[in-house]
Amino acid sequence: MKKAFFILFTVISMSAQAQDFEKSPKKITFETGYTGVRKSNFTDISHTGFAFALDYGWKVSGFKKKPGAYISIPLGYTAIPPIKEGTKNYGISYYGVHVTHELKKDKKVIPFIGYSLLFNQLIKQDTDGRVIGHETRFDAGADFGKRFFAKAEYSIASYPALGQKITSKIGSWGLKLGVRIK
Repeated sequence: MKKAFFILFTVISMSAQAQDFEKSPKKITFETGYTGVRKSNFTDISHTGFAFALDYGWKVSGFKKKPGAYISIPLGYTAIPPIKEGTKNYGISYYGVHVTHELKKDKKVIPFIGYSLLFNQLIKQDTDGRVIGHETRFDAGADFGKRFFAKAEYSIASYPALGQKITSKIGSWGLKLGVRIK
């Protein structure tokens, strides 16, 4: 048994030494932009808002001159202020996992697509407590150089509640600009 572990350890060590390792670069970004509520079960929600987020990620593939893929953890907030009489101020804080795939490599403009699975909390003006839900988000955009990017996104958030036959939902879209801090 000891010989089998020794052989396994030796083979793993030798194969690791034969590979060229690259340090996985970190990616820290800040983004802000416009959010539009397309459809919602909440009758007193406005249709326009703004959002901002901080995103901390790592490159997980795309080394050796191939298009990259990143996994990151976004932390953000969407504010939907009342625009007209009878609407309420809503706020949505969110966090989760985001995956981004670059579609080209080593160009001045690098297009990308992304997918997020998020947890969020909905806060409604003049209402005690919060509603906890989940959100699926898709985005597409482009990096301009090494520091700036722009993207469009679409998301659907669900807010299930015990004893309710209908799940409350918010479908939204957004246009965002961002900067890479690192």
